[in-house]
Amino acid sequence: MSKELEGRDADLLYEHFVSKQEKNSIFSFAIKKCQEDHLTHYFWADVKSKRAYKYFGDVVVFDSTYNTNRYGIIFAPFIGVNNHGQTIILACSLISDETSNSFVWLLERFKKNMLGRPPKMIITDQDSAMTKAISQALLDTFHSKEKFDSTWKTIIGKVVLQHREELIADHVGINEKPMLNIPNLIEKQMAETYTH
Repeated sequence: MSKELEGRDADLLYEHFVSKQEKNSIFSFAIKKCQEDHLTHYFWADVKSKRAYKYFGDVVVFDSTYNTNRYGIIFAPFIGVNNHGQTIILACSLISDETSNSFVWLLERFKKNMLGRPPKMIITDQDSAMTKAISQALLDTFHSKEKFDSTWKTIIGKVVLQHREELIADHVGINEKPMLNIPNLIEKQMAETYTH
């Protein structure tokens, strides 16, 4: 099974990120290629996530246990909790492996794109590569290693599903035009000007 996105899939993801950044310059992303010029690592954070990090970024949960698709690329979200006790996405990433180098690259991108301010505490599972990376990239951050139980995995799984549904809704809203009830000039103009 391949560990990187191939051809058109990688191009579509890159185009999606560029489109988001063109619409709002606060949206940020980073991509890493391997020696064979395949895209292997992805990081992104939108306006909503960055705003949430500003207020609720003191404690971050980082988990990398979700294989997302046929490529076997790992979805690794940065999760926080807001003042209502709700789980929030602070940033997202896709990585092709779980090595220390991959985690260092990812944590450096996270720190750079989140106001240059590392979290005060990061909670992860007991992965040794992640522990090593945190000791290199987040020097002043307290690292708590937990054994994530099935409840936590269910919560993260719901966040992953919610994020996927938001991406699909964004795609539909941007790329699809509404059906016109009455084909008049004003409705036609509105359908061409505004998204769903």
